[in-house]
Amino acid sequence: GKRKRREGVFLAFFMLGVRVVVVLASLALSDAVRPVEIDREAVVSRHRIQLANASERILLSVGNGNFAFNFDQTGLQTFNSSGMILVTQSTWGWHTGLYPPGNGTPFNQFSYEMLNTTDAFGRRRSVPYGTCQGVPEDACGWLYTNPHRLNLAQISLQSSGSSPVTPSDLSDVSQELDLWTGMAESNFSLDGVGPVRVLTTAAMDSDTVAIKLQAPKLKAMDGLVSMRLAFPFASAGSTASDWNHDDQLTPNRHKTTVMYNESSIEGGWGTFGLLRTLDSDQYTINCTYYHHVDFNNTSNSICAWHVVRIGPHAFALECREQVLLRAGLRRGAQNPSSESPPSSSWSSSFGDVHAALAAGHQRYDEEEDDEETAKNEQRHEKAQRGEAKEEEEEEEEEDEEEEQMAWMRMRQLLLLLLLLLLLVVV
Repeated sequence: GKRKRREGVFLAFFMLGVRVVVVLASLALSDAVRPVEIDREAVVSRHRIQLANASERILLSVGNGNFAFNFDQTGLQTFNSSGMILVTQSTWGWHTGLYPPGNGTPFNQFSYEMLNTTDAFGRRRSVPYGTCQGVPEDACGWLYTNPHRLNLAQISLQSSGSSPVTPSDLSDVSQELDLWTGMAESNFSLDGVGPVRVLTTAAMDSDTVAIKLQAPKLKAMDGLVSMRLAFPFASAGSTASDWNHDDQLTPNRHKTTVMYNESSIEGGWGTFGLLRTLDSDQYTINCTYYHHVDFNNTSNSICAWHVVRIGPHAFALECREQVLLRAGLRRGAQNPSSESPPSSSWSSSFGDVHAALAAGHQRYDEEEDDEETAKNEQRHEKAQRGEAKEEEEEEEEEDEEEEQMAWMRMRQLLLLLLLLLLLVVV
């Protein structure tokens, strides 16, 4: 009886120890899956891009996932001839060239050849690929290059006399791109002008790039520097731009039409809209510009409204402090002359775009926090359910162990009885 009691006490303490270990392990696991707050701003800000000696060979960009604006060390697309790809593109900006003239081969008659290939899992298969066998070469090339992405616009810095700014005209160049706010700041000294500061950003919810030009001599440098807005023809090449397209040879393929042009000296703003036509594709450009006019100085008032068309597809905006450019896809055959300026609700100044961008980042961060919190709570609930399930499994195991111990004791008793019987017989 004492032995059984000792065995019972030992078994009770043993099971108690097992339960204590299980509880401690479950608590440790619960702590391991508890939500951990992450300072996203600090994490993103660690990767802020800072260039002490920015070069025209280094390009940065701002955008929102559906729209992107590449820029060089000027904060604009000034050094486009450097061989780097400076473009403004969107997810909807595509161009389809004209079908080769005199070629009547319908699309469904292009020949396809079954080629043996190997997929990612090493399996052999036959896949039909379009080939040029029996098809005119120009028609096959048309299929290969269409559709292709558009370069929607180019905004560059231009010095006096409409001459382009060159890298040698800049000194003391520095650049910074804040990945958290989406704001790029470019600082440099321009020959004949002095120190210049350019802020570049993009709207979060529209295809809009906003630029702010700041310089101590801005109000007095009428004609010294300007922003140049230009538009290339489409190209299937890597630059998505054909700056050498002959409009006279094909006058109906490339057009830039002014839809509206309004300004307000009292309000310090102006806006104009352009309709871009490339073959059968069209899109619109709205350019809104701002300048704080000093009415005590008439030269400033004259400078503030000097917008000049300097080519079939190019405009100069002189003495502009802020420029906002928005691109949009055009559908249908509306009359360009019936177009009116868009409502000012989409943006009213560079500051508004930046404020909306910052608010969007904050809202996105809060939504991410809420989503992450919900995910962590789900993980925690799953862990708790897992702990309860583990406890049930442990209790079942304990019952099985007790049954096994009982059978073991019964077998031991039977062996003892057999030994006693043998002794009695002997």
